[in-house]
Amino acid sequence: MIPRPFTLLIDLLTKSIDDKCVIQFKLDHSWRTVEPYMLGFTPDEQSLGLFGYCRDVVVNGQTPSRWQLFRLEEMQEVEITNYRFEPHSQYKGKTELVRQVAYRL
Repeated sequence: MIPRPFTLLIDLLTKSIDDKCVIQFKLDHSWRTVEPYMLGFTPDEQSLGLFGYCRDVVVNGQTPSRWQLFRLEEMQEVEITNYRFEPHSQYKGKTELVRQVAYRL
């Protein structure tokens, strides 16, 4: 059985995907602003993850892409913002970062 707070988080994330709303959350003591696209299992199939376009990451040698997978158990203080997004043309509805898709835009 999935713990209630985790279920509430999944509900919030699926709503943000459906409504194409940008979300914010704390990750390792810093805030992330993300356009959510997909929920599913991480490649190791050990946890659920959110695949999205991170608006506040600078692409460089350490972070080669704004497209990232965030483990749900590492996300804190998740909130839906008032900002909406249009899907990026690069988004094809699949990624190798998500092994088994549970929910997608």
